[in-house]
Amino acid sequence: MIQLHEEDHTYWDGDKQLPSVTQILDILSYQEFGNIDKATLEYASRRGTAIHEATEALDLGFPADVDGETEPYVRAYMDFTRDYKPSWHGIEDIVYCDEYAGTVDRHGQIGDMDVILDIKTVGSPNRLTYVKVCIQTYLYSMCLGYGNPKLFALFLRKDGTYRLFDCLKWWHDNMNTPLWAAAPELVKTYYFIQSLKKGDK
Repeated sequence: MIQLHEEDHTYWDGDKQLPSVTQILDILSYQEFGNIDKATLEYASRRGTAIHEATEALDLGFPADVDGETEPYVRAYMDFTRDYKPSWHGIEDIVYCDEYAGTVDRHGQIGDMDVILDIKTVGSPNRLTYVKVCIQTYLYSMCLGYGNPKLFALFLRKDGTYRLFDCLKWWHDNMNTPLWAAAPELVKTYYFIQSLKKGDK
């Protein structure tokens, strides 16, 4: 049984620590956020956490803790749920495979589609943002057992609007390497880098 240690957000299978999907994607993070100062990143992280907690509360049927900063994002999420009427089988679920673990924001159905959804509050997504969320949702899908799910990112904006981003379509239209090949290759790269670090000790 996988356990999440909240204090340092690490995943453990007994006494074995599994890397998180976020850690694996960190290989790409500098290219996405390398020019943004630390204080700005920390502020965005706190805001993102607050928005995730508020939307989770709403989906679980509880009042959401919302302030002036988070209200437009939460309103955008409420508009998304009104427009698409998702039926969630899992909300902030811990998922895992032999090589990694993570917490998927949502999985379930929209209409007759099986769906895996990641919620994003990135102000100005770029190409690396899209690459990362495509790989992220694909890695989650490998742990969940859906046959052929749709992979989506939901971008919530500070103006109170949202964009539902089709990961599979974007990847097909913009990338040469199939997603089914690229995602596992990134996992292999992560483990290779870790082996190099151990060799330095």
